[in-house]
Amino acid sequence: MSSGITFSGANGIDWNMILNAVMTQEQLPLITMQTQKATLTTRSSAFGTLATKLGALGTAAEALKVSSAFGGRTVTTTDASRVTATAGTDSVPGIYDIVVNELARAQVTASSSTHAAEAIVASSGTMTIGGKVVTVTGDVTLQGLANTINDTADIGVSASVVSSTSGRYRLVLTGKESGSAEAFTITKALVPPPPLAFAAEFTDETTSTSTHPESAIVATGGTLTIGGVAVTVAGDVTLQGLADAINGTASIGVEASVVEHGVSGRYELVLAGTGTFAITNGLVAPTPLAFVDTDSDGISGDSALDNAVAATNAELTVNNVSVSAPTNSIDDAIVGTTLNLLKKDPEVVTVSVVKDDDATKAKVQKFVDTYNDLLTFAQQQTSSSTGIGRDPMLRQLRNDLRDLVSGEYGTGEYTSLAQVGVGFDRSFKLSLDSTLFNEAMSSSAVDVQSLFTGATGVFKSIVSSIDAYTEADGLISSSRTRITDQMAVLDGRLLSMQDRLAVRRASLQREYLAADQMMSQLSSQSGSLSSLGSQYKLF
Repeated sequence: MSSGITFSGANGIDWNMILNAVMTQEQLPLITMQTQKATLTTRSSAFGTLATKLGALGTAAEALKVSSAFGGRTVTTTDASRVTATAGTDSVPGIYDIVVNELARAQVTASSSTHAAEAIVASSGTMTIGGKVVTVTGDVTLQGLANTINDTADIGVSASVVSSTSGRYRLVLTGKESGSAEAFTITKALVPPPPLAFAAEFTDETTSTSTHPESAIVATGGTLTIGGVAVTVAGDVTLQGLADAINGTASIGVEASVVEHGVSGRYELVLAGTGTFAITNGLVAPTPLAFVDTDSDGISGDSALDNAVAATNAELTVNNVSVSAPTNSIDDAIVGTTLNLLKKDPEVVTVSVVKDDDATKAKVQKFVDTYNDLLTFAQQQTSSSTGIGRDPMLRQLRNDLRDLVSGEYGTGEYTSLAQVGVGFDRSFKLSLDSTLFNEAMSSSAVDVQSLFTGATGVFKSIVSSIDAYTEADGLISSSRTRITDQMAVLDGRLLSMQDRLAVRRASLQREYLAADQMMSQLSSQSGSLSSLGSQYKLF
């Protein structure tokens, strides 16, 4: 330890060694307090570990205090490509022959008409789908109409646009739910976009009497004869496409152009020439949106042939008993078991539900393992000089758990864990006798369940006792709080003692420095006197 000062050393005394030796002796109480703090820190950490391990034991006990711990079931099916099944804790064991006659399906209805992606299919009007009115307030393409349908509140369908052939698309309506009760009809009162129209004759210049969006399809074929010259259209064309076709026709006496109408976003075709021209409009207008209406009653979807897929219920037999359901996941045909239908087939699929006690036994083994882990930790703490093994709370916990596990409960056939194979060995650890446990479950699973889960069952009692230790204001938390308070007091005492030792060291440094200086002066004076004595001897 450094002294912080420099002594002369002229007198042969090592003052630094003396200072460090004195301070080492005076620091003994400080070292004792530092050791006490380290021990408290170790004990606090140990209580944290105890809380974790006791919490794990509580979780294992929680899993055994409920009746669902005894509902283990194993389900098998002879053909998982057609029928799968899952069983709950209340599933009735048995063998069930399943025949799937029909799968539940959602209705799918597609437009019978096809359209270009940019084609306007409606300018206004309404569609009524399954009783819900869809309102169109302006020019819409197929995708725009699909968006409007999907944005309609509480509508029972999803609308999408699918490719039919290259460059052509259909509107497809799919029911959101399967089952015959979810079938829907379609009544269409949409107003189609106006066809391209002209006056029958004009002199020098004319404009189309109809206006259209710039990218809208105005014709899908046909001819437009102007002044006796035929302009042929092959395929979908916009106003600009038609103008280009007119201007590209040989010997045509007019020039075509597209100009914006007075209304923003609307355009018209202008024809300009010299003289009088007759116009014969033989263009084919875009196909209006249409759906199949087999019975011609103005309603689509009400006949099987109107739909790509008809809405149907799942139809099956379970041990020759007919069952109908709106979905392919059926949870009420076999109590506690959910059937999932995957494929329609007249062949029988056998579903077997059998009792499975292994799941319960695994939960018991988990409890045994976590109990033993906690016991091992407690024993390690007892053998440690800084552990919490001698803490009264830990001793009380061990006694409480031992009494609870070995106690008797209820008045059934089994009143203790030992009777069903859970008992202590010579080292006071728990063990599970699988043979005895299996025999008890086979003999009377109900009584084992009562022992575990009854109102005064063993595991409810264990969970209640553990909660008293692990809750936020429980015994472990109180112990850790007590240690924290002790450490806070120690911290204050440590700081105070460190300050006192610093003052003491500074004081000793001053005293030793003064002594060193005094002894150096005395040594110097002694040397001077000796020199003077020698001089007197010369005379």
